[in-house]
This record gives sequence, C-alpha cells and structure tokens, in this order.
Amino acid sequence: MTSATKKIWIWLHGTDLIKAVYNPVDRTLAIFDETDHLLLKRIGLSPEQAHQLATRLAIIGAKRLDGHDEPFTYL
Repeated sequence: MTSATKKIWIWLHGTDLIKAVYNPVDRTLAIFDETDHLLLKRIGLSPEQAHQLATRLAIIGAKRLDGHDEPFTYL
C-alpha cells in the first residue's frame, strides 16, 4: 500500500454494511456504517500496519473498490 490514493473496502458484518477508508496521506483509517456514521477512527497507521489491515480485511471477505472509483458518501 504505497500509493497516495485512498483505499476503500466494504463488507457485511452480520446484516450491517460496513465501509473502511484508509488515507495514506494523513495515515488515517475511518470505519463507517451504512448510513456513514463514523464508528472508529485510527490516526497514525504505519505502512506496515496498513498492509496488515488490507490482509485482514481480505480474510474477512471485504471487497476493495478499484482505485479509480470515487469515494462515496452513502452505500
């Protein structure tokens, strides 16, 4: 994850749709519910932690949106 573009993943947690957004510029991770309410925000992720995060999200079945997809404000 060395790109300077945002990374976005979506997945189902039970019946809830969840979205995670990683911003490599300010090294933050934000997790939102399906109505875009902020559930968690982590500041200061290292590149190694961001890579581990991407691996774990893939394990739980999260789908990463392509880099050319624009961030969305609702699901």
